[in-house]
Amino acid sequence: DNLYYDLKKTYIKEMDDLTVKDRIRTGTLLINDALRRFMLGKTNFNAERFEIMKLQLKHDIYQKEEGWLSREQYFNYVHTSISLGELEWAEKFTLDNTAKLAPDIRKHASSYAKGMLCFHKKEYDSALKELAGIKGGDYHYFVMIKSLSTKIYYEMGDYEKVLSVIDSFKHYISSNLLIPEPMRKRYINYTRIMNKLTLLKYGNDEFDILKLIKEIEDLSTNELTTSKGWLLNKAIDLKDSAHL
Repeated sequence: DNLYYDLKKTYIKEMDDLTVKDRIRTGTLLINDALRRFMLGKTNFNAERFEIMKLQLKHDIYQKEEGWLSREQYFNYVHTSISLGELEWAEKFTLDNTAKLAPDIRKHASSYAKGMLCFHKKEYDSALKELAGIKGGDYHYFVMIKSLSTKIYYEMGDYEKVLSVIDSFKHYISSNLLIPEPMRKRYINYTRIMNKLTLLKYGNDEFDILKLIKEIEDLSTNELTTSKGWLLNKAIDLKDSAHL
């Protein structure tokens, strides 16, 4: 961790003396390393990552794809800011930067970002409407949409729908050979935990709830997707509602 902080300090101090290429490369290195540490359970590195991301955005020194902001970077800004409770920042980011996306991906990327924002503002019908407008796309879109959809239906109390989406989700991630193995494992774990969590809504069992909480806690974010915190909170809510 000290190496990360040393590089970050030097990067900020010496930025004016770096070439644009080195500003981008070093910032990207810091962002990726902070993400790696966060995924291993060092939660403070999520804010560290966001700090460098904002610095790169401010100075227009992020990596581009043929001159455009990449879809992945766009989503990273939205996901990270929302995960840190920066909803107003995320909303302003989408308003100011959606036009920086390539025209052919702009509409659907914007719809997903709006869906994320609506979900976190508890505007669940609006969130589903935004997701429904996304047609086609690759496996990245599919897993993000299915993951978010299960959380939306769970919050709406439509548990039959949650289980239905999970069923199709599990089939997709097990049969699509294009999905990288680390991602596949994360979403297999996600669907398994989400399925258990939903089934427990039909009948709270002290042992099963406590066992589920322990299972979620023992999995790193890297093993369970960035939805780990949400899953854990929902499991704890179940425990509290059952007065365990």
